[in-house]
Amino acid sequence: MKDTIANPGSESSRLLFEQFVRLADGKSIEDVLSASANMIANCLRQNYGLRHEVEGRIDELFGRTKQILLEHYDPTTGHRRSIVPYDTVIRPTLVLTDDQFTNLGDRRRH
Repeated sequence: MKDTIANPGSESSRLLFEQFVRLADGKSIEDVLSASANMIANCLRQNYGLRHEVEGRIDELFGRTKQILLEHYDPTTGHRRSIVPYDTVIRPTLVLTDDQFTNLGDRRRH
């Protein structure tokens, strides 16, 4: 699964995100949001010793995340946009070329 909100920045981050997605599969949205919020809060609390440091970091983190997330919603209607991820590959099963249609409907043919 690809994280469509944040650039994970490293292979380790991507792998951690994928593990969390597997663990969260089948859980309620409230349980997933609560676990996510608790992980963020604990990580910030353990790594920033001063209130102004943690407050600045969380403002930056959630401000950037909010901006990226809102790009997935139409500003006029407010509805979620249907966005095809960049890693989606569409492969046609049959491609017809011009040489396969020679003389079909050709008015110059006698």
